[in-house]
Amino acid sequence: MWQKELRKPEARSESSIQSGDPQHTPTTTKIRIFNTNVKSVLPYSCETRKLTKTIIHQLQVLVNKCVRRILKIFWPVQISNQELWARAKQRTIELEIGQRKWGGGWGTHFADHQVTLQKQP
Repeated sequence: MWQKELRKPEARSESSIQSGDPQHTPTTTKIRIFNTNVKSVLPYSCETRKLTKTIIHQLQVLVNKCVRRILKIFWPVQISNQELWARAKQRTIELEIGQRKWGGGWGTHFADHQVTLQKQP
């Protein structure tokens, strides 16, 4: 009867890569787009309203889920959240909100202190 014609996939041209083909977009670019378009809007008005642990946890879960999807880390592969943040060069959402709320120096100092504490045995 009807046979499906099998052929090799066509090679992608330079123009298709530059035009925004999502399969060929580098991971660093995807992370940058995530930071500018999603992560900047996520904690909107968190500077003024009271943050509970539940809200912070829900925001962090969403960020972790998106970063795992960008880095193509699926459920069979188990890595810690700290390793996930290190691979994506991310900080916790709590530090991001604190930096917005209290200014630039608060989050960086606290994050540096936290990293040095984790590295010591």
